Amino acid sequence: MKKILITGGPVHGYIDAVKLVTNKFKGGLIAEMASKMAQKYGPEVSIIYLTTKDSKRPEVLDNIEVMYHDGFDDYMEKVTSLAVDMDAVILGAAVANLIPAETIKGKFPSHNYKPGDVIPINFKIAPRVVDEVKKVNPKTHLFAFKLLAGVPHDELVRAAYEIVLEAKATAVFANQVSDLSTKYAITKERGEHNMHKDEIIDFIWECIHDKYYATDIVDEGSFPE
Repeated sequence: MKKILITGGPVHGYIDAVKLVTNKFKGGLIAEMASKMAQKYGPEVSIIYLTTKDSKRPEVLDNIEVMYHDGFDDYMEKVTSLAVDMDAVILGAAVANLIPAETIKGKFPSHNYKPGDVIPINFKIAPRVVDEVKKVNPKTHLFAFKLLAGVPHDELVRAAYEIVLEAKATAVFANQVSDLSTKYAITKERGEHNMHKDEIIDFIWECIHDKYYATDIVDEGSFPE
């Protein structure tokens, strides 16, 4: 039986105890993908689905366990601890990569300000969770998603391939905000595979059974034109 960790939905950062920074994605496509994978491969697969309590969740099936995280730090801790025992890790969650540099203790004292006051908040670029998976489990298959908006196709492909190299991922699925259903699987062999979201399940399953999954990645230059 293959053990797979799938993450979906938004990953937020806290401004204070009740305010947070997040994004609009609810993880519907990833939850659907997890359900279809569990149904299609049945007893051959055991899935842990990590998300937030207000996000879309996969169907209730015997071979899917749903777990929850409470923001970026908790998400990072859970992914890296769970990844140790996984045959594959599929990072489909939309992480808020801009998070507050410091979380305000308690609740922001809005009673000390009047309407129109400008409140400066320092943000930092969050660490990339995808970079940590292979550190804790070098032999796992790692899949990630890269979403960009309004960039040329070549730039989208190059951005995905950089993640493949830096994170030692098996593949990164890249697409534009303008077309969420069509994705390009960018692989360590520098392949570019155009596929619909329903084809991703079979692609991942085939990769998981690739006996060469532990091969090191050597960057021999930029992605070809």
